[in-house]
Amino acid sequence: MDSDLVNKVANAMRQDNCLGIDHFFCSNSYLCASFSVQIICHIIEVRLYNSESQSTPLPLIPELNSGFVAAVSISAVAGVALCLLCILLVVMKQKLLQGRNSETATPTADAYSLDSLSINASFRRRRNRRSARSYLNHAFNDQEIPSHPLNEKTLANCLKSRDLLEEEFKKIPMNMPKLDSIPEGAHVKNRYSNILPRPESRVVLAEPSGDPLKCYINANFVKGYEGKSAFYIACQAPLPEGIEDFWRMVWEQQSRVIIMLTMFEENGTSRCAVYFPQSTLVSQQPYGDFQVSLVKKDVYEFYTISTLRLLDLEKNLFRDIAHLWFTGWPDVGVPKDPSSLITFVQQCRPFINCNSGPSVVHCSTGTGRTGVFLALDICMREYDESRSIDILQVISQLRRDRGGAVQNKDQYILIHEAMLEYISRVENQSHCPSICSKNS
Repeated sequence: MDSDLVNKVANAMRQDNCLGIDHFFCSNSYLCASFSVQIICHIIEVRLYNSESQSTPLPLIPELNSGFVAAVSISAVAGVALCLLCILLVVMKQKLLQGRNSETATPTADAYSLDSLSINASFRRRRNRRSARSYLNHAFNDQEIPSHPLNEKTLANCLKSRDLLEEEFKKIPMNMPKLDSIPEGAHVKNRYSNILPRPESRVVLAEPSGDPLKCYINANFVKGYEGKSAFYIACQAPLPEGIEDFWRMVWEQQSRVIIMLTMFEENGTSRCAVYFPQSTLVSQQPYGDFQVSLVKKDVYEFYTISTLRLLDLEKNLFRDIAHLWFTGWPDVGVPKDPSSLITFVQQCRPFINCNSGPSVVHCSTGTGRTGVFLALDICMREYDESRSIDILQVISQLRRDRGGAVQNKDQYILIHEAMLEYISRVENQSHCPSICSKNS
């Protein structure tokens, strides 16, 4: 009977194209059986039911015991799992290859770029970071930047051959930007038509509307000693209509130090707008969204140190700003005695070091006297650390950030004279017995 049942089931399966057969009815008159056939990966189990009640499943193929069925079932499940795993691995590999291709196609910026990239963002990210390409790092061999390392002896010899210094100065690229490098219509905001900010390092004012003209100010971020990004801001003296922009820049860049190297008027010509009150008796002076008041003023022979209070009227917040003003620069030419200039730079040093933002430095153009001050501060720091300087390299790098920095040969020679004076002070101080005894 079992053999007949198996044959009937087999015939039914041949007639049915599906893998599963729901019901099969016997042709025997005395027995009407319903077979439920379940197929799982070639395992066929046929259960026999009579017409009256469900009976115990009959093993139609005795050789297929429960152990064998379980083993085959496990093997089948394992095979399916292996197939799924292979598919998963293929998909993951394809995604990995796509990811690698996309990374390869995306260019990355040089972390040691000598020019600032994306100014606003890079300033916030790298304000306190040192660049590996310092313009005072003699181990870095950049053939585009001329170099002439000097110590005390070689510096003194250079000053004996001023014609050679003049020739050296003429070889330094000016790096003056063209008029089309600034936004259209921004020329009215420039004090001089030929003194423009370099676009790579230009300070951009925050402006919700994104109007390029309202974002424009004639100012550049300048690297400091050891290539510190945005250590200074070199800018032109404010015009009367640009005073609010000037104070907005100071506020947005969180500058706490302003260094001024020009008089308001020289030789009967306006060189700088009066952008802060000159007396503590004067009430607060408003400039658009900002208000400035003079808190304190100390006048010395060649310079004046003041404390200004800058108030943001909209936010109702104020900051105290140190204002250091060198008043010893003659209307024409350069100071005959560089001692006063060296003393002024030394007085500025503590304020600059404590400043969390860039120190704002300006003369009338933001290039000549400003460049002299920046070069002296950088060279003095370099000599303090290494007992050598490279004025040629410093000026060359300054002009990459602020085109035309150090305008003429007289200013270039002044830097050499001032540095010789500074070196003499340092060396005399180091050999002073009282100083040595205090340090011992």
